[in-house]
Amino acid sequence: MNCVGCSGGVECDLRSIINHYRIHGCGFVGWWSLVTCVKNNRCDQVRVRVLPVQTPDDSHRSSLGKLTSMQALAIPGFSVGQYLRSFADPHMFSTIKMDLIAAIGEFMGTFVFLLVGLGGIQAGNTSNTDNSISTIGNSSVPNLNLLMYVSTSMGLSLLFSCWIFFRATGAAFNPNVSLALLLIRIISPVRFVLYITAQLMASIVASAVLHALLPGPLNVSTTLGAGTSPAQGLFIEGFITCGLVLSVLFLAVEKHKATFLAPIGIGITLFAGHLFALVYTGAGMNTARSFGPAVVSGFPSEHWIYWVGPTLGSLFAVGIYAFMKLFRYWKFSEAQDTDISSRSPELFSQLAGPVGGLAGAADLEKNEAPGTNNSERVRWPHNHPIIQCESSKAVQTLGV
Repeated sequence: MNCVGCSGGVECDLRSIINHYRIHGCGFVGWWSLVTCVKNNRCDQVRVRVLPVQTPDDSHRSSLGKLTSMQALAIPGFSVGQYLRSFADPHMFSTIKMDLIAAIGEFMGTFVFLLVGLGGIQAGNTSNTDNSISTIGNSSVPNLNLLMYVSTSMGLSLLFSCWIFFRATGAAFNPNVSLALLLIRIISPVRFVLYITAQLMASIVASAVLHALLPGPLNVSTTLGAGTSPAQGLFIEGFITCGLVLSVLFLAVEKHKATFLAPIGIGITLFAGHLFALVYTGAGMNTARSFGPAVVSGFPSEHWIYWVGPTLGSLFAVGIYAFMKLFRYWKFSEAQDTDISSRSPELFSQLAGPVGGLAGAADLEKNEAPGTNNSERVRWPHNHPIIQCESSKAVQTLGV
């Protein structure tokens, strides 16, 4: 397969070029940046259109193929005003149809998540005959069995519902996660409003359905317990929500080889948060999760904690995410996402050289494909008869 369209400045599909090398036995070439290609020194306008392929050195790793505001932090001249103006997109309503469809999916996903999760909490509270091991501050503390049952119910419910809707809507299911996605510009303000509305409505509907289906009063509300003060509850909710949002940002938003397993990590994070905070705050971690049961069963005096605390936690998580992106966290420990076995360090191979080197680093200095051993070394195709790539010219990375 020849690379078609290499004349007159026509863009060439990089995949066609790679397929050409595969078919003609030239080996697979790992293209990690955009290079200006010159065809036999006759055309200096040929450009290669890089497809959205994630690599260990890709500095633009956020999802949905967008340049996020966090990536803009690394661009000289970035300002808060520029960031705020970016939300005033005159074409933000151009995708309103897709936003509405995504919001409907978000409603269904949030409904399934809370119906099963809160249903498990109701079942645990109903079947529990010894619901306290001690009384502190006029509050009963759930026993260990109930603690594990409720935590497992919520964690597994989020895991499977997130896995179902993850590829369709992003599976936020949480206004605080949606806020984080808005702040890093993964979703537009229009979709944010629709998502928030869908999540709150789904929580109300799920709580009402449980109240109608199950016998007895609905007992799934989040309240302070074990003598926890409002200030303590506020910070507990903030910290555990921060952890949940960080798991979403780094496991789902940031693309890597294990992105498809993100629902497992996010579900485990919710499980761990419940193990910690269920005794003290009921482990809200989600404004919608607390809002729906409160609408059906009544608002406790400390309900504001489950709005302010998770919101502060979401903002804190975005700050951590921005800090890590600003300093290019993937450079701290390179090649963590690769599955190329030859990138693994050889035993004692670094004793004679500098500590911390990675297999394949020297290959880059020799213009050779990284991660190849002596018997499988592949040269970069600088002298291929179809195109001549001069990596010293106009090497740049793109946000795709």
